[in-house]
Amino acid sequence: MRMFTSRFVGAVAVAAIMLPSSVMAQEARDFADKLSATLKFYSTLEINFGSAVADGDNIILSDWDIEGFDGSRAQQILDGSVTFEGVQETANGGYTAERAVFNDIDFTDDGIRLEVRDVFASNIEIFADPDVSILDTMMLYQGLSAGPVKVSFEDREVFRIESLTTTSGTSDDRNEYVSKYAISGIYGDLSQIDDSDMEDALNMFDLTEINASMSGETTWIVDTGLISIVDSSIDIDGVGELIINADILGYTLELAQSMQEQGKAMQEMDATSSQAEMAGMQLLMSMAAQLSISGISIRFNDDSVTNNLLEFMAADQGVSRKGFVSMALGILPSILTPLGMPVLQEQVIEAATNFLTNPDNIEIKAEPAEPVPFMALFAASQNPSIANDLLNISVTANQ
Repeated sequence: MRMFTSRFVGAVAVAAIMLPSSVMAQEARDFADKLSATLKFYSTLEINFGSAVADGDNIILSDWDIEGFDGSRAQQILDGSVTFEGVQETANGGYTAERAVFNDIDFTDDGIRLEVRDVFASNIEIFADPDVSILDTMMLYQGLSAGPVKVSFEDREVFRIESLTTTSGTSDDRNEYVSKYAISGIYGDLSQIDDSDMEDALNMFDLTEINASMSGETTWIVDTGLISIVDSSIDIDGVGELIINADILGYTLELAQSMQEQGKAMQEMDATSSQAEMAGMQLLMSMAAQLSISGISIRFNDDSVTNNLLEFMAADQGVSRKGFVSMALGILPSILTPLGMPVLQEQVIEAATNFLTNPDNIEIKAEPAEPVPFMALFAASQNPSIANDLLNISVTANQ
């Protein structure tokens, strides 16, 4: 009797020790499968994980299998693991994780070395059913950070990004979606480019390397379908800063879901077929039929590139810089008059005169009295004067 009791207690103890491990192993596999389903729904890319291991409240996924990329460089580059930290199961059968930490990448092929360090995503949520809402899949993660990213050729660094960050979030009522991005420390070595035409262009701009940064913000108001692009910019040292702002109406949740469904259908087609070409055209037209523009501005803040360009072109023509600017301004009326936009023509000539004489900034704005459907813009593309009347375009410089 004592022997039976002892064995029974021992078996219970072993079961007590083994059961949590078994349950966690099942959860790790379930987590991996639901993540794969979410990624396929969100991006149409099928990614499966051969290994899913639980370690406390962490889950480690590895042995990536990316459909269509077997044996490719992309598959080799991504052949690592990702650790999801602070994993919790939700009441609806999904999961949350505090963050996902990716293995560093250090891959070399044909003398080209790619290094990607410190990649992680934060505030992750995986739903039990990824088909519940496009907003849910958009909020798969709320933060992403990476960097530095380096590309070297034969031990010479040719490209680098110091850091890349993105953040996203929704309002409490899930009606406003906001995303921001920032890329800093962009560097490109242009000195080794072996192309005579490209070398001439680089000489024109007096560039041997690029040092730049990018940033921007996008807001989507779901119930009205308003997308606002706020200060989306690229700033290149020695060239200048290009800033774009725009308000686009009509991007409703229904349109977003329809586009996603059409995009999935196109994934099943041969990309080179006439069927795929027709489907792509239909997708473009269905978007254009529902979208309209209520405002847009494009601004360029010069950082010496215009002076370099004018000096280069003047020397090429064998005239002084002042003489070249006079020639360019003298040609403008003959180019603009046939377009039938006398008011805008005056603005363009005034702005060009101010900017070419003293390069500082130049801006083009469209501020229509009412939102203009994209289809109307297509119809007016053959008549610039109509397009100008619709959009209320203005051009200013050095303001």
